[in-house]
Amino acid sequence: MQRVWQRPRERLRGAGSVPNACVASIGRLALTRVELLAIRVPVEVLIGDRDPVDALYVRPLQAARPDWPVVHIHRAGHLNAFLKDQFKQELARWLDRRRQAVSADAPTSASAARSTG
Repeated sequence: MQRVWQRPRERLRGAGSVPNACVASIGRLALTRVELLAIRVPVEVLIGDRDPVDALYVRPLQAARPDWPVVHIHRAGHLNAFLKDQFKQELARWLDRRRQAVSADAPTSASAARSTG
């Protein structure tokens, strides 16, 4: 897919004022499968159910990382998904779960004092 972005003039027809350098550089952001599998932080993908990026990037990503959940934001495209209430709710839910997981893993004040005391 990154080769598509290396042909900016073809991709830019009708794209407005996007500089060629921006579009041509997107392909350099691509990760190898090894790099993708090396990511060890929690990830959840939020994407609009009408977003063309889903077929271009998210579905191949799911094949490589089935452990990363994908949430489709109803009636949302690429540019408006983050404006939807569902996006905000899903993001808050994910952040709350991460906060709870970190809290559960953190030592209590008493056990921390014993280990350093």
